[in-house]
Amino acid sequence: MPYFVYILKCADDTYYVGSTNNLEARIAKHNQTKAGAKYTRSRRPVELVFSEQYDTKSEALKREAEIKSWRRGQKQDLIDLPKYNLRHYRNSKHIRITVKPDGSVNVSAPKRVAKSDIDKFVAEKADWIQKQQETYAKSRTSTQHVDDKKSYASYKEAALRLVTRRVEYFNDHYQFRYARIRINNTKTQWGSCSATKVLSFNYRVAFLPPSLVDYLVVHEICHLQEFNHSPKFWKLVAETIPNYKESRKLMRQEGIALY
Repeated sequence: MPYFVYILKCADDTYYVGSTNNLEARIAKHNQTKAGAKYTRSRRPVELVFSEQYDTKSEALKREAEIKSWRRGQKQDLIDLPKYNLRHYRNSKHIRITVKPDGSVNVSAPKRVAKSDIDKFVAEKADWIQKQQETYAKSRTSTQHVDDKKSYASYKEAALRLVTRRVEYFNDHYQFRYARIRINNTKTQWGSCSATKVLSFNYRVAFLPPSLVDYLVVHEICHLQEFNHSPKFWKLVAETIPNYKESRKLMRQEGIALY
């Protein structure tokens, strides 16, 4: 069972550090119930701004204690690091960084290397990581816009199946009523929700990473309840996509809007 160390940003702009084996449920408790930490109850809503995964509870608790001892500036530096997936290998001799075509970052490191040293190495390579991600993003965008009509005809059904599956999954949580799901080929929108509760999605969702598809779907589902971008709307989104701000930033880089 994986364990997570996380940092929440509270409504009063302070940070809370914790650990858990169920990140989504724990954040929901911080925001909605008395089961959350006493510190966060009077500082709601809270927003997940950082998390990292560990194989054992003891490792997570050790890391939690370390981060709690830091000053605010050190915590901010950690939050600002490029997000990455870490794997330790006993036979590794060096820290290595790989940026995948979907923009995700993988880091491999020897077992003996401390997490703080890995973070420092990633921070030093932040500019290189960003350039690699931007290159991949431009490549995806240019590929998606070649021969739109042919591409739309080829991927429309696949996009509909994908979106329908994710709408059904997330709406099991929200229980909002919608009229139908529609796939289109607009050049200016990833998705929209009409006044008649029709959920529309750009067929190019078929090319997005799964995490961005989920954010896009939840964004439009929440418009069924809040037809705006008010704090209430974003609170709804955070119920199932706690790190929505990161996804929102990545969607903006794709250059097409959400409504």
